[in-house]
Amino acid sequence: MKIQTQQEVDPKDLQDKLVAKFPQYQFNFRTKKLLIAKKNSTTGVNILIRRSAVVANASFPSMGANMLFTLSIVGLGVLIPLILWLAIFYKGQKAMEKEIGGFIMETYGAAR
Repeated sequence: MKIQTQQEVDPKDLQDKLVAKFPQYQFNFRTKKLLIAKKNSTTGVNILIRRSAVVANASFPSMGANMLFTLSIVGLGVLIPLILWLAIFYKGQKAMEKEIGGFIMETYGAAR
C-alpha cells in the first residue's frame, strides 16, 4: 500500500506514533528508512519511508522466516509454497497491512 505524503516523514516520529497507536505490535528499524512492524514470527508489515511517500507491505517480519519461505520455493517449486502461504499467512498479513496503512494514511496522507 503506497501512501503519498505532503512532506517528508521523520522515521523516528512515525515509529513513536505507531507504538502509541498499536502497543500490541513491536516496531524495529532494519535500516534508517525501513521500519518493521511485528505481530508474531509470521505476521508483519515492512514500512519503507521515502521522500514523498510511505510504502507499507505485508510480509514475514524476520529474515529467518523470509529465508525459510524462499528456500521452500526453491526446494518445492513455486506452487506448493504459494498455496500454503495463501491458505495460512496471507489473511493475517493483509489485515495488519490495512490496519497500519490506514493509520499512516490518516496521519500523514496527502489531501486530495
